[in-house]
Amino acid sequence: MIRIFAAALLMLGILGVQPAAARDMQFSGHGVTLIFHMPDAWFTDPDPNSTMVLKSPDHSAAITISIIDAAEESDDDVAGFLLGALHADPPQKDKPMHMSGRDGYRYISSIVNSHGVHANIRLTVVHADVHAVVVCMAVFQDNMSAEQQTDVDTTIDSLGVQPI
Repeated sequence: MIRIFAAALLMLGILGVQPAAARDMQFSGHGVTLIFHMPDAWFTDPDPNSTMVLKSPDHSAAITISIIDAAEESDDDVAGFLLGALHADPPQKDKPMHMSGRDGYRYISSIVNSHGVHANIRLTVVHADVHAVVVCMAVFQDNMSAEQQTDVDTTIDSLGVQPI
């Protein structure tokens, strides 16, 4: 669970990011490879702890993708732990999610940072296999344009899981 907290800190902008050159991305960890589609202008910052951070160029949105070893934890427990560590509002189960034939859930929440800025959180938790759990957390501003929201939705919806 510590890795989830570290991923959350990365997503909230604690570390810098580097530009990404490709739209079709792969990311591996814990015996699982994730594939996804990322907008050209977005930036990415992988770290050695099975986490990747994606940020929009205008910083209106960030998506953290993590592969964690929490197979014995329920989706609700993972969501509650992560959002609790961020001091976000309690998670609300939004809808079932499916990723390459694997079932999970999407949760919604929100957070107000130390500067009083409100952000929305959309958290997807999917058990990829008996050992790995995929956690995708999007944090985005209230006043995003339709194009910006489409970039977030397209990236999340494109996530797929492949065993290594």
